[in-house]
Amino acid sequence: MTEIILRTIFFYLLIVFTVRLLGKREVGELSIADLIVLLIIADIAVISIENVDQPVYLYVVAIFTVALSQKILSFLALKNNKIRFLVDGKPSLIIRDGKLNIKEMQKQKYTVDDLVSQTREKGIASLHDVDYAILETSGELSVFLKGTLKPLPVIISGEIVEENLEFLNKSEEWLKNQVYKNDINLSDIYYASIVDEKLIILDHE
Repeated sequence: MTEIILRTIFFYLLIVFTVRLLGKREVGELSIADLIVLLIIADIAVISIENVDQPVYLYVVAIFTVALSQKILSFLALKNNKIRFLVDGKPSLIIRDGKLNIKEMQKQKYTVDDLVSQTREKGIASLHDVDYAILETSGELSVFLKGTLKPLPVIISGEIVEENLEFLNKSEEWLKNQVYKNDINLSDIYYASIVDEKLIILDHE
């Protein structure tokens, strides 16, 4: 019994440390990949507690292997949008120009009831007031009301976010011209959005 209690406390602290090491956010903001990693780590901890005859270090190695793999994958995703989209998926445009995107909703198994519920949580009484609604990879809904700015990122880590350009009815050629006017290389831009028909580039150190 003492061994089980000690292992439980140890793995609780180890999981807390591992999650902090990964730099995770609130549960509601976790991606599918993040959740899978946390479930695997928790499962490894449970197996260790149930099998007290097995040495603890085997499970510690397994947990750190999973954590390290996720850390490396997150780093690669930060540097490359294609890897990030492969791991986390892409945001889904649910409402565009005030119109429901039924095809995308069906693809994401996302119902009108889900949409109404999430917009109501944001204090929006009617879908008629919504210009754009984007279902993020975390499951959260980003909503832009009619008549408001839509500062969607169009460049992240030096790569063009094509779907956001499409949302904003802008071409890649237009964006590259804006980058040229700012006398900066596309690869040097970490974050940029479009506000009032202008490209706004976020400065960095």
